[in-house]
Amino acid sequence: MNRNALTTVDKLRIAMASALTPVLGVIAISALKEESPKRSEFELEQIQDIKRQVRDLEPGQTVIHVMAGQGDSPWSLVKRVQDAIHSQEDPRPAVDDVTKALGNEGLQPTQLVDVNIADLR
Repeated sequence: MNRNALTTVDKLRIAMASALTPVLGVIAISALKEESPKRSEFELEQIQDIKRQVRDLEPGQTVIHVMAGQGDSPWSLVKRVQDAIHSQEDPRPAVDDVTKALGNEGLQPTQLVDVNIADLR
């Protein structure tokens, strides 16, 4: 018997893998699309503003000013900054700083909030 010859089971496995590859690719792409939430025009503008502020920071400066939008929380505000600067750091220290600075006041739309990006780098 030829060791290099494919068995019927091997041929079946190859056929199944070939048939499933496009399906799995579509599933993977769909999953990636679902992970990327749609951003509002306001959020997109804010991300561009955050990037500009970070680019223009003087040496030693680490605080930027971020405008709150409708329904923003300290968490969503810091996550927007984190996304803009492509940070993988734990956002909780920056969220805690923003929360402490706000005290008992909630965020209001158009309110400017200081965010220390040192915690996110």
